[in-house]
Amino acid sequence: MKEDEFLALTDRLDNGATVLQGGGALLQAIARRYYLVYAYAAQAAEKHGVGFRRGTLANEDRRMSHQVLPDVVLALYAARNSGPVLGGGPGIIRTSRLDDRTAYRYVDLLQKDRKFADYGGVSVREPYDVVTAEERLGWANHLVEDLRSLI
Repeated sequence: MKEDEFLALTDRLDNGATVLQGGGALLQAIARRYYLVYAYAAQAAEKHGVGFRRGTLANEDRRMSHQVLPDVVLALYAARNSGPVLGGGPGIIRTSRLDDRTAYRYVDLLQKDRKFADYGGVSVREPYDVVTAEERLGWANHLVEDLRSLI
């Protein structure tokens, strides 16, 4: 993605999450932050030539999807293959906020929150209290901060 498009997208997602959080739409704010993590991971993966495989062979036709985001993040953090992901660039420096396994776990949980926000049924308006929502938003912020170092 071109730099100006990327900056416009990340600005829109960041602002959207802030507005949603301020309005009490906490699950939707978490989902916007997840999309912000996705945007940064996709940009870093593109910059560092991350590829995908099917089985043991490289698959040039496969593109990044939400399903592989945890593996992409793990590959970017650890600078090694992960699941269907080939490569990972230079890796996240050890002064990062998160280690590779924690980053993987956080992305996996944020992805589940995003799916629930986008597709889940609703028995309650907000499934998380403010403290839990802020913790999850913090995870996304740490991921973005770390991934930003690769761009």
